[in-house]
Amino acid sequence: MNNIAKHFNWFILLVLVLHIVLKLAFISQETLYTDEPYSLSIAQQSFQEIYAQSLQDSNPPLYLFLLHIWVTLFGVSAMAAKLFSVLASVATGLMIALFAKKFCNIPTAIFASILYLGSNVQLYYSHEIRTYAVLGFFIMLSMYVFFSLLRSPNKRFLILLALINVALLLFHYTSIYVHIAQGIIALLHFRTHTKAFWHYCISQIISCILFFPWILTVFQNAPSNAGWIKSPNWGDFVNILIVLSNSKAAVVVFALLCLGVLYVAIQKPHMLNSSWNIKQFLSLAIWFVVPIVLNYIVSQFSPQFLIRTLLFTNLGLCILVGYAFSVLKVGKYIQYTVAGVVGISYLYSFSVYQPRPEQWNKVVPPLTQKSESTAVFVSPWYTYRAFAYYYNIDYFKNHTRTLELLSAEHVHFLDNPQTFDSTFISQFDTIHVITCRGPMEQFDSVLTSFRYKQLHHSQYWDMKNAIYVRSHQ
Repeated sequence: MNNIAKHFNWFILLVLVLHIVLKLAFISQETLYTDEPYSLSIAQQSFQEIYAQSLQDSNPPLYLFLLHIWVTLFGVSAMAAKLFSVLASVATGLMIALFAKKFCNIPTAIFASILYLGSNVQLYYSHEIRTYAVLGFFIMLSMYVFFSLLRSPNKRFLILLALINVALLLFHYTSIYVHIAQGIIALLHFRTHTKAFWHYCISQIISCILFFPWILTVFQNAPSNAGWIKSPNWGDFVNILIVLSNSKAAVVVFALLCLGVLYVAIQKPHMLNSSWNIKQFLSLAIWFVVPIVLNYIVSQFSPQFLIRTLLFTNLGLCILVGYAFSVLKVGKYIQYTVAGVVGISYLYSFSVYQPRPEQWNKVVPPLTQKSESTAVFVSPWYTYRAFAYYYNIDYFKNHTRTLELLSAEHVHFLDNPQTFDSTFISQFDTIHVITCRGPMEQFDSVLTSFRYKQLHHSQYWDMKNAIYVRSHQ
């Protein structure tokens, strides 16, 4: 570790190169899925249209504004749009190294950088055309400025933090937990950093004032409890920790390491080196733990307990574990052993390939060659953007007429097959049915009653594809 520390800049450069290589390795094979087509479709529109859309959306508009600029420069393609998230994820890796070096020590920066590089969940979301990777970068930027404010309170850091923190809320509302965590950390430092505490309070007041005009929109579009997300239980809480830590084994090892360091700090402080600072340790722990606990509690009433909304806590976890490892004043062989146990428990389950649960890029292209006597029905209806992207990119780009253009080619989108019109259906000799995260049985029952029989059935993860032909019996 000491040898690496001597060549820290070269090490960080190597890690950044590895980030790029790993994050680009399979990106061309990935499909758009879930909300990605929505993001890409909305990003094609003007700033005014995006703003108008966000007034009726449960998500704020800042990511879509930035994505709009990106696709204007680099084109409306899945690859180009995903590269925006990749770039943000790589930049986050750099910020982790810079943060840990400045506010902890070089060994922490090295260890945290390796953990972030080997995070399955960070790799997964680095390919998503959604706000989460970009939000992670801005949260790291916010934490860097926040800790700088604690160390050296001045107007420059105060204003900069206020602007970044209001931006966080305009990326995603759950970033409010970052604000709360920072508030608790500032309070923890109140006695020794009183001036910094009041600077932080003023910074938050400015953020609130800047965000206030958007408050009404937040409440108007707040999701109801009737949505698909359910209130979490203890098993969900544990699963979040496992995903953030890569494995069950890593959860146990990380907990033992951190609790062990606290025990040593109380009982045998001579076993900790000069880098040890209890407030720094607790600050990193607050960054990781508090947002998860608060989100869990709030989600009992308004469910939002999802790994993507807590992705940023992995950043705090990586730095916390790196710091806990770095402060141990032990022999070289013990240090290597601890590093090996931590590394193996975390990295053994790492996978460069992070498959998506939908495979539109495999299911849709063959349908472009269908005949006039063939109809396609896709469920649920809101998947039309993903279908259109791989069926005819021009239909996707023409976002105001996408459904109309697809319908003209006998491609229809619906939620309930009971709405089938037997007279309309009877025009077609062949029917393709595609369901995404839904049962095929209802379609099978209805089409069978219309004298169609299933000729072929296939499944790609959460997608099912069936072909029906008219029975002549």
